[in-house]
Amino acid sequence: MAEKLDVDETMDGYFGLCPTCHKTDGCLNVSREHWYICKEHKVKWCVGANLFSSWMYETREEQWLEQRKLGFHLFVEVEPFYPCEQQDIGTDEFEDAAEL
Repeated sequence: MAEKLDVDETMDGYFGLCPTCHKTDGCLNVSREHWYICKEHKVKWCVGANLFSSWMYETREEQWLEQRKLGFHLFVEVEPFYPCEQQDIGTDEFEDAAEL
């Protein structure tokens, strides 16, 4: 089932946003994988697996029904948009370490 998340939590872009509208409709569990989606633009991006425990409380049938209801199989996988302040996190650290 698409995880209901606080608007501030989803819109801050930590897990990425739709590259077109810079929004998200939340997270959908596909087995252990966590996919963020944009229903309007029919796009999806995987943020990892087994990061959130919510998948453990859903049966495969519940997950499948949610995916079918959304037409998840028709969504196109994309590279998400990340807000500027998150795109550069840690890059200086890696550059400094490379100079050592």
